[in-house]
Amino acid sequence: MAARKSTYKIEVESSLKKEVDEVLKALNYPGAATAIYSLLLFIRDHKDLPIELKYNKDTLETFEKTDRGEELHPYKSVDEMFDDIENW
Repeated sequence: MAARKSTYKIEVESSLKKEVDEVLKALNYPGAATAIYSLLLFIRDHKDLPIELKYNKDTLETFEKTDRGEELHPYKSVDEMFDDIENW
């Protein structure tokens, strides 16, 4: 009996899809579905990711502060936030 199949459905920006498709084509790779399937097999077999994802110390400290509700900067509008960022 054939193995039961399941489906992942993901949404990505059109520009990202186009760029990745171009890279895979240049590498003569069969396509994004095969690349994603290969990633899933790697994760299953190695119980890990094929790349190292890191956050630097500052980023981790910022996440921890945000989780505690510290150093938050509320804004009345998106424009106000961007003005503050531009003047930072």
